[in-house]
Amino acid sequence: MKRPTNIKFSNPYFCKNFIFFLLACLWSLQITATSYLTDKNLNITSFSGLVEGCEIKLSWGTTHEIGNAYFEVERSIDGKRFFPIGKVNGSGNSIQPSNYFYQDDNVFKERYHYRLKAVDFNGDFIYSDIIKISTRCKKEGISIEKVSYTKRNWMKVHVFTDVDLEKAQILIVDKNDKLLIKMLTEIKPGMNLILIDSSGLEPDLYEVKLKYDKKIITTMEFTQSEQ
Repeated sequence: MKRPTNIKFSNPYFCKNFIFFLLACLWSLQITATSYLTDKNLNITSFSGLVEGCEIKLSWGTTHEIGNAYFEVERSIDGKRFFPIGKVNGSGNSIQPSNYFYQDDNVFKERYHYRLKAVDFNGDFIYSDIIKISTRCKKEGISIEKVSYTKRNWMKVHVFTDVDLEKAQILIVDKNDKLLIKMLTEIKPGMNLILIDSSGLEPDLYEVKLKYDKKIITTMEFTQSEQ
């Protein structure tokens, strides 16, 4: 019987391109259910933040990505408990460097910790290193900053707090202190935007109240105009 002939790739140029072709094919494949996101699939570089006034501009890059669906930006005040504040779509499958940006404009403390949670198409994830950024912004207390409106009979109540108000109430009363609207909401530290259906309010003077733990914390008068 004739012995099979061994295949030899003697052309270095061919070998180099063949290997590159195989890598490109592997990297372009959709991640299967048994795959896990690791630092081999995703390499995050140069995660940093730039302070401009009371805004923090975060930036980071990747050298390559395999099955990377999105980045979840997480923030912490104490460096231990992190909460998501934003989401940036990933590049999916890429062998090219990519750059990403996210602006945090809800800044009210002098120091923050940030990290990235990279999530693949299966829901697997890895975390980046934690970075610490100092600012000159410091705001304390609880206040209703302003009341504005949308084009479709929705009122926007802007509430700032430096503490967590888990079961707060937004109350709308008329000039005779008659309760017209009552809304239960959760208010997180920072600036909160609360949407309220104001279609039932006639043009007049009203007052919005923030109630927590059976106490009125802060109030603001506003005028409902014709919409």
